[in-house]
Amino acid sequence: MVQLKYIETQEYLIFNKPIGLNSHSVDNGKDGLVEFLAEKTKQKLHTVSRLDQTTSGLILFAKDASVIKINQLWSEPSTIKTYLFLTDRKIDLAKISELENTHVFLASDHRQTQPHFNLKTEIIKDGNNYLSHLNKNPNSETEFVFQKQIGSMYLWKAILHTGKTHQIRLHCANLKIPILGDSLYQGSPFYRTCLHSLSLSIDNKTHSSDYPLWANHEAEKFLLLNPDLQIIFESIEKRKQIYDLNPNDCFRWLHQDLLGVKLDQFGEYLYLYDYSEDSKFSGNIAEAIAQKFKLPIFVRRMQNRGEDPNENDLTLYSFQENIRKTVTEPITWTAQENEMLFELRTHQGLSPGLFLDQRENRKWVLQNSKNKSVLNLFSYTSGFSLAAAKAEASLVDTVDVSKNFIEWSKQNFSINNLLPTENSSTTANKYNFWVQDCLFFLKMSIKKNKKWDLIICDPPTFGRSQNGVFQIEKNFEQLLKEIFASTSAGGKILLSSNFEKWSSQDFKKRIQSVLKSSAIEVFPSPYQSLDFDYPHQTSLMKSYIIHKKS
Repeated sequence: MVQLKYIETQEYLIFNKPIGLNSHSVDNGKDGLVEFLAEKTKQKLHTVSRLDQTTSGLILFAKDASVIKINQLWSEPSTIKTYLFLTDRKIDLAKISELENTHVFLASDHRQTQPHFNLKTEIIKDGNNYLSHLNKNPNSETEFVFQKQIGSMYLWKAILHTGKTHQIRLHCANLKIPILGDSLYQGSPFYRTCLHSLSLSIDNKTHSSDYPLWANHEAEKFLLLNPDLQIIFESIEKRKQIYDLNPNDCFRWLHQDLLGVKLDQFGEYLYLYDYSEDSKFSGNIAEAIAQKFKLPIFVRRMQNRGEDPNENDLTLYSFQENIRKTVTEPITWTAQENEMLFELRTHQGLSPGLFLDQRENRKWVLQNSKNKSVLNLFSYTSGFSLAAAKAEASLVDTVDVSKNFIEWSKQNFSINNLLPTENSSTTANKYNFWVQDCLFFLKMSIKKNKKWDLIICDPPTFGRSQNGVFQIEKNFEQLLKEIFASTSAGGKILLSSNFEKWSSQDFKKRIQSVLKSSAIEVFPSPYQSLDFDYPHQTSLMKSYIIHKKS
């Protein structure tokens, strides 16, 4: 089961923040890491240390009852904050020693002589910018310790003695050793800012993270990689740092990390979706990913799939045999999510049978379906139905227009020892599968005054059935009204859409406009896990929970 990793004591929580993630909510109201962790851990947290979006590594949050103590500890000399950074500029120690407010000395570690010095400057805010002045009244101090040369790069440790905004970045610029990738302060171009919070020592405890790829024992090889592979490998590594998962789990390894590629793991197989125009991810890069994971990888070309959707055009790279081959015969295997088993299949659509962006929503259904009647519309392979059944729902009705998907759904129930109705007298009338158009099913249910405690609906943007064509723009109002009419008083609706023309706010406004009732509350569904979109990013999937008040 995919589990979020963090360090927790009675008074604080430490997390290994990946690059690209805000520490907290920003001015535009979009949430950050502290809001995400508060939801996932179900406790109130407060940001103590603030890392820039472009900085990775350990970040500290105080628990609600311990804010004052942790904030006091954070300012004490015994609290040590150590960072790593990489630069492509060689330091000029002669010029450094001439600066005021510096103390330069050479410390021997019995192997080599290392530059080691402290820099003090005055950091001020000038509008939206931060400036660091030498030869003035210092209010900031950073200790610098050279580590080693990596090819043409130089690795340093920086120890904060004060905590001003952008302090290390500004001090590196003062010293003419700007951080690699830090374009704001004259760093050379790179795919990221190479600054990482390595360790925190607080309250007599020291917490450390692993070295990032650009600083570890194989850093020289990493820095020589294809730039795409640098991004891919670090994106994979950062997910390893923040999630624990079993070999048979389902997980997204690449999402918005690199334009043109998405990478999923479904247990024993990787699944790479190549959207690039030149098929650049379908060759050596796919093989490099397979070798890194020691797993076989399917590659599906996604270009022009609307014009020529050749679903059988699938390539398999085997790292063991070091061969690539076109897959012509269907392959079936099983993987798990939230301790549920799913059967995965090639050659039955562009996906092997599970949309991983709904993992947190399926977990929510697991936590909110006990003893409830549940209806799952547009069910696909019935991940939501399975979650409701596992949660001991009193009734689970599953509806999809595709007989193939309904049969696949029954197979998912079977491998989880939740046999379909016709195969088990003990589940008679408890798990029901309907091959029907969902709008027709709702219409008939309303006529019979049938209602459910929880209705789950993740409709397609476009679909065909014998009853006609479903289009989300055209049919949304009718669909939602009929779902609402079929929801019990006090019940809930989990409603999602991947329609690209609607933003999350558009989706919410449409829900409120259609229902026009003071008898509802609309809540955002749980945050997606961090292998998908970050809280501040625009997500393709829009999802809300609608509560129909009693």
